Amino acid sequence: MAVSLGAHQTEKNRSQLAGLHAQLQKLSRGAAARQLLAFLNSGVDAGTGLPFEVGPGGWMITAPTLRVAALDWLGEFDPAAAAEMARQIFASSNSADEWALALRNYYRQNQPPDAYFVARVGEAFSRENWLQNPSAGLAESLDFPVAIGGSEGFGVLQGLLQRSPAMRWAALAALDSWVLEQRATAIPLLAVTDAGALDANSQAALLARADIRDDAQRRAIESYLASGSVPATAKAEFLRQFPNQNMIVGNHLVTAIRPMTLRESAQLDAAALQFVDGLIQAGTRPELSKELAESRERLAGFVASARRGGQL
Repeated sequence: MAVSLGAHQTEKNRSQLAGLHAQLQKLSRGAAARQLLAFLNSGVDAGTGLPFEVGPGGWMITAPTLRVAALDWLGEFDPAAAAEMARQIFASSNSADEWALALRNYYRQNQPPDAYFVARVGEAFSRENWLQNPSAGLAESLDFPVAIGGSEGFGVLQGLLQRSPAMRWAALAALDSWVLEQRATAIPLLAVTDAGALDANSQAALLARADIRDDAQRRAIESYLASGSVPATAKAEFLRQFPNQNMIVGNHLVTAIRPMTLRESAQLDAAALQFVDGLIQAGTRPELSKELAESRERLAGFVASARRGGQL
């Protein structure tokens, strides 16, 4: 496989990288995989001057080095060999970008995530030199705690908020994806978690993702609003956003967030309105009377509009 990409020739390198991929696609899958394995085992590399950019399905649009590109392509031509190569990357590579592709390739062949994968994700986010100056590949690797899910995935993301200021915003975005991927598990866990490294308003915004039609999530939110340890400002922020349906849809290495349809969104708004009405009628949260009234007015407008449009 040719490795003659020149420095500081971004568009030319983009074309050459695409050309290399096209040449491999002309070969049999086995022959292409053998060339890629030989290249990866050689230790040779070259920078491309291109970004670490993830496209649909977790495939790379552009890669910063030829080795990262080769790991991407190996996952295409021989997924099993790519998963095996991942173990070599974990053992010998000091590149967070290479680890990102290795983790993706390994995960695709080992679902649900096994203990080895979980340990490697934890290792990736414990390397202080990576955390101090995170690469784009390390930032994209925040998709893996989302894929792990549950308390293990949450623990990795919460730890990053505590230890890595450089990754704070990326970790918050990943936490949002973690909630969206598994509301039924995430909302009850998040509601009883000390905000800690999460500021109270960020926690409130994540909890506003709750689907109140689920009994466990409804009980978690009721407890959250009744808690004396939650600041009044955070409860107000929750009611201002609930049910939070804002979403940034993008490409990720292994997960895919599906936006709600208009009908699904309207149904969630209607359930939230019913929940807020219940709190107002019960009179159990008098300290939130103003915020509840404002939340009800907002939600009633959404529901009325949805009914007019035939979504309810």
